[in-house]
Amino acid sequence: MAADDEGLASVRAHDTVERLIRERLATVLGGWRGSLEAALPTVVFVLVWVVRADLRGAVIASLVTAALLGVARLVTRGTMQFVLSSLLGTALAAYFAMRSGRAEAAFLPGILISAGYFVATLLSVVTRWPVVGFLVGMAEPDYKENPSAGARTGPWSGCATG
Repeated sequence: MAADDEGLASVRAHDTVERLIRERLATVLGGWRGSLEAALPTVVFVLVWVVRADLRGAVIASLVTAALLGVARLVTRGTMQFVLSSLLGTALAAYFAMRSGRAEAAFLPGILISAGYFVATLLSVVTRWPVVGFLVGMAEPDYKENPSAGARTGPWSGCATG
């Protein structure tokens, strides 16, 4: 079966291309558990800050939450990829907040990273090398075995390249 035929079979196995892409991106991003591990330390930080107005307590609570999520992953022998990303982000946010003494500074790294993503995505569109197309291609199930699989022309590759 040719690579294009495999791509068509993959799309046909789903109701819509949107559902296929959502499923693949959910897998790459860790599903509901990866999303929870990424968001929970920030939610804890905000809740502790709102309730107690204690910056040090909010930072400690968010770092402890990230560490507990890591322990849960170790106990279940799951991948630490998403927990480590969350821990790194939480530690970076804690550094900014503690250094400035203001809870709002915890969100500065996220704002700067989002601005960087915006500029990079905009440049990729302007240069006609859309990074979103490459990300969707990397979500291809056989990408690790065949990195060129994301670069092939398939039934929905026109969406990524315009």
